[in-house]
Amino acid sequence: MRLASFLILCCLALQWAVADDTNLTLTVDWVIYSNVTFGTVTATSVAIRHSSGIARLPLSQLPPAIQTQLGYDPQKAAVAVAAEAEATRTAESAERLKKCGMA
Repeated sequence: MRLASFLILCCLALQWAVADDTNLTLTVDWVIYSNVTFGTVTATSVAIRHSSGIARLPLSQLPPAIQTQLGYDPQKAAVAVAAEAEATRTAESAERLKKCGMA
């Protein structure tokens, strides 16, 4: 029980550490996001909550200070994009073989 409580507190502390700028305003691709809080971060993007809803933004289009805060690494992002593209190609190939009755 103590371990579970400790883990919950750690998760909350981490969320507060990343989402400490609740009055943050971001502009990405001419769209203005107000009252931004950060959520899940991947190698290429971040989920945000803002005054109008939620969105997923590419890390590459955020200001450098925020990229650093969120741990963005362009090289890791490129590897993730390549891996995703390969997985998509593999899935599409398997689907074509399945349609042809070869799988």
